[in-house]
Parts: sequence; C-alpha cells; structure tokens
Amino acid sequence: MGPGGRGDLPSYLAAVTTREGGLADPSEASRCVQTADGWKRNQSVGGQHELYDLACDPHELHNLAGRASCRPRMREMAELIARWQEGTGHRLGLLPV
Repeated sequence: MGPGGRGDLPSYLAAVTTREGGLADPSEASRCVQTADGWKRNQSVGGQHELYDLACDPHELHNLAGRASCRPRMREMAELIARWQEGTGHRLGLLPV
C-alpha cells in the first residue's frame, strides 16, 4: 500500500505532495478554472479547494480558498465550473462552496 493508505501508487507519484503537505491523489476528480483577470480555482470531489490570485502569487504558494473575504470569488468561480460541466456533460458531483 502506498503512503497514507491510498493504495498502490508508483514511486514517482507517491512522492508528489500538495502545498498543504498531503499526498496528491491522482485518482481524485477535480476541475480547474482560470479567469482573464488572473484568478485560478481548483475544485475537487473531496472538497480540497484552492484559490490563487495569479497576479500577486504566480507560483500558487498562498491558497486563499479559506479566507472569508474570498467567498464571493469562490462562489463565482464555482458557478463557472458548474456551467461548464452542464454545457459539456462532464458531471462529477463536485461539492459546492
């Protein structure tokens, strides 16, 4: 079994971590959207969401998803992902924010 009890992962994947220190799970479905004004949101089925202001943080080092001041931006970008899913038929059952 791989690190963290996540099954058998190749060694090169077992070493991949998220910025928060957890093991990146390549089997977990996720969606990402980036806006023209430089905001990026990663949204996963497991609820591990990320939000970055790429104009101020181009290397995605500071996840803003947990900040109360960013909730409107999180909702707006979740709606963009939901509209894309509806339009393309890519339904993953992502958790709302």
